[in-house]
Amino acid sequence: MFGLRRAPVSAEMQDWLLDGLLWCAGAGILRRDTPLVLPTSAFFPTRAGPDDQVLAEGLMGDVLRLLGLGDVAVEMAPLQRVAAQWRYDPTALGEVGGSWQSDGTGASVVHYDPEMMRARPLVFLSTLAHEAVHERLHRSTRDWPGGAEAEEPMTDLAVIAAGCGVLQLGGAEDAGWQGYLGQESRAHAMALVLGATEADAEVAGAHLPPRAGRTLRRALSHIDAADVTELATALRR
Repeated sequence: MFGLRRAPVSAEMQDWLLDGLLWCAGAGILRRDTPLVLPTSAFFPTRAGPDDQVLAEGLMGDVLRLLGLGDVAVEMAPLQRVAAQWRYDPTALGEVGGSWQSDGTGASVVHYDPEMMRARPLVFLSTLAHEAVHERLHRSTRDWPGGAEAEEPMTDLAVIAAGCGVLQLGGAEDAGWQGYLGQESRAHAMALVLGATEADAEVAGAHLPPRAGRTLRRALSHIDAADVTELATALRR
């Protein structure tokens, strides 16, 4: 109908996002005191140096600490790929910036892109958070909404639940691709988390690229107050 604003996220997706965040609350990934993680030295104190491996290991250590996995051993290994200028594919909708592997015994392995780490640090931090959350999910009951087939979008959602929504939204925009959830869905989930934890949405927006900031503001204007209340109530249990 004319004059009515259409919600940017379908009702079905809104339900899945809320269910997923409620699952994260039950799993301890989302808490009342979950911080709003920003791409600043306060959250990522590792300093850049000449050694890619040392830098990657340090940044992963920062991410694991933020996720409550500071005592978990994760090995970092560079991706074997040709230089960026030689791997352009005009038909590609995204790129592999990292991967997580584990056989259930010993340390997991995260493969990373050294060029991305240097050239697009926000994308790199978002990628590290995504791969580290795979570790967190596999240490859970693994009964998240959608089951095993939904692991990748659930991983993106759990990154937001863990307070890293700015990394998710900003990294996806800088990378120029939608990822597993899509920006509107990410923003909707982040709006719910901001509301339930009473975090400062203006601070979050100030650390986002312009388009992602507008997407978040649109999500904040569309979220259902009842959903925020339900999530906030779950965090108080």
